Amino acid sequence: MADRAVARALVEEGQRLSTAGRSATALDRLVRAIDEDPDYLPAYEAAVGLWLRAEQFEPVIRNLARVTLRHPRYGFGWYTLAFAYRRTGRHDLAVLCYREYLELRPDEADPYFGMAM
Repeated sequence: MADRAVARALVEEGQRLSTAGRSATALDRLVRAIDEDPDYLPAYEAAVGLWLRAEQFEPVIRNLARVTLRHPRYGFGWYTLAFAYRRTGRHDLAVLCYREYLELRPDEADPYFGMAM
């Protein structure tokens, strides 16, 4: 059973560690938060930032592909998943994710730029 309070505490600790420059330890806490409560979306947002800074696209793809299936209206997940697919050369999957994002936010310009890339 998911424990939201534990996940929230792990995310807060991870954010403090990240701010202190301890990215690897921070990421450990954030991954634990995701494992603790796979529906606690702030954990993904915090972890994705660290993965992207390190240009680690596979954990982004693996985690966001799973969470967007559980939360199909999670715009951050779709947009960032599209970006990660684009950066890894999987353009067909990137386009599909950008389209999902555009269903949620059709007036935003960034996904159109991403699809054009």
